Amino acid sequence: METTGNLYQGRDSGTQPWTGYLDGEMPATEADSVAHCLVQIIRDTSLSTDESRAAGAARRIDTYYRDEYLSSDPLLKFSDNKGMASFLNSLYELVFDVARLIPYRDAEQDNLIRVIVELRKLPPKAYKIWDEDALVYTKEPIFTSVLEDNWNRNLPSSAGANGQELEKTCAEWVNFSAFLARCIQSNLNDQYEGGCKYPSFDCCNMIE
Repeated sequence: METTGNLYQGRDSGTQPWTGYLDGEMPATEADSVAHCLVQIIRDTSLSTDESRAAGAARRIDTYYRDEYLSSDPLLKFSDNKGMASFLNSLYELVFDVARLIPYRDAEQDNLIRVIVELRKLPPKAYKIWDEDALVYTKEPIFTSVLEDNWNRNLPSSAGANGQELEKTCAEWVNFSAFLARCIQSNLNDQYEGGCKYPSFDCCNMIE
């Protein structure tokens, strides 16, 4: 199975904040097989120097869903979305959690974008998600929902924060905003109504 074992070698996992975060999530998610596997895939991809690492990660994610996640609960096959809504929510939450820890100028943000782009190159699967006809991973409502939720709670606030905490929060906001800009540049959000509203807010906040 592609989903087990460290298939990628390259960077030192202890040198960057996002790989440190993923290392910490490995034992923390052992009781949750879905989160644990997704963390492992994203961690392995972050450590890789292989040019095809994003495509490999996309295949591992899709293989895990098909061969392990879907068969883990016999009732999933009777649901309209076959558990895909929950699966995608876990994946995208992890992606945005990692993205806000990657410095805005670091090319590793581009690697995360490529993972999503490569997922959208896979043969689409038709599901009904939230009463909508969806094509996974090409067009579905989960990505934009998770993105908006993260954006809404990402704006820095000075209330109750000391200087160091505020600096960290602002740095993560800049990183997240840069990742969001990369999403827009890669046309990951252009199919959704209001998907380009974010620059009109973030650019003004940056100037302020």
